[in-house]
Amino acid sequence: MADLDSLTRKGYEAAVSLTTPLLVSLISSVATSGSLTEEFGEIMVSTGSSRALSTIYGHVALPISELWKPKKRNNEGFDFHTVCPMELVNFGEAKYSGSSSPHGVAIAQISRFLKSKKHLMDVHYLGTLCSPASMGRLDLDEYGVVAAFSLNGIDHGMILGNAASAAKKLAISHKVEQVLLVGVAYDAK
Repeated sequence: MADLDSLTRKGYEAAVSLTTPLLVSLISSVATSGSLTEEFGEIMVSTGSSRALSTIYGHVALPISELWKPKKRNNEGFDFHTVCPMELVNFGEAKYSGSSSPHGVAIAQISRFLKSKKHLMDVHYLGTLCSPASMGRLDLDEYGVVAAFSLNGIDHGMILGNAASAAKKLAISHKVEQVLLVGVAYDAK
């Protein structure tokens, strides 16, 4: 955000000053209790997925939405965003479960969000963070989505195969340019 103009940076700093204490409190409560909550799990899946897409595939990872768009009503919209090397803005939805792989929940929520145009509600935030080329593609209704989810189970291939099947249907029904699947697994090794 250091590259933003002064007024825009001040606006983000004001928003972050309100949300940071809430996030710190959430992280502290998980550290103190030792148990992972769904809310913290979703933030973990969001940041981990965004970072993985950046590190492995060269996406530009944007700050998680929780920093500049705090949840005040049920679910405000997408959890995270990236811009891929093809200059597509990707709208990410993260779901966490300690016992299942909630890819279906993430994909269904993405579908609901696209139907209600929540991706377009993020434009005023994204316009200052994304490249003009990616915003131009978004204006042409060219964008991607990311279904990120905790990956629990023995057969990760089968789980991802099921997720890919649902992702194909999503891509066709909403005419998105790409659907990315990110399964986040805990490996104690």
